[in-house]
Amino acid sequence: MINLLPYSRQKEIKKEESAKIAAIVGLIITAAFLVFLALLFLIMVFYQYRLKTSEILLSEKMALMKIYNVESVEKQIAGNNALISKMKDSYGKQTKATAAFLQTAECLPSTISLTSFSFAAGRATVEGLSPDRSALELFKRNLEQRPGFSNIVFPVSSWLAARDIKFSVNFQYENK
Repeated sequence: MINLLPYSRQKEIKKEESAKIAAIVGLIITAAFLVFLALLFLIMVFYQYRLKTSEILLSEKMALMKIYNVESVEKQIAGNNALISKMKDSYGKQTKATAAFLQTAECLPSTISLTSFSFAAGRATVEGLSPDRSALELFKRNLEQRPGFSNIVFPVSSWLAARDIKFSVNFQYENK
């Protein structure tokens, strides 16, 4: 094809073509840049989503760990409560020496005085002074009639003297 246009018009057309090519290249570069920015935005959103998901999973795992720690503490508390309950039952079954002494003192006639009282594992030993055998017999009867006293043993030597008797008695005591 022969170009019959004047030289100035040809230059103008070339300039327009160059401008169009520049505009198209500019648009392509701008579009590529916008696509690149959109990809970066999508990547950022994707990693933020993964980060949030990881944070949620971490918080759930931390909550589970707290639950496991609470369960171990609860197990330890339950074990301690069982131990304390056993100790309480054990102490509740023990006979208190003060109760045995008070019960024994209530059986004493007013003329008898005690010189010694020992108590261990439900077994008591009492020593004292009696002015005569009748007061000692009254003490023995009182012990035998009182609930909680059993296996009452006065040694034979306690009955030999008629007056100013130094006596001892052993018995089993169970608080009832």
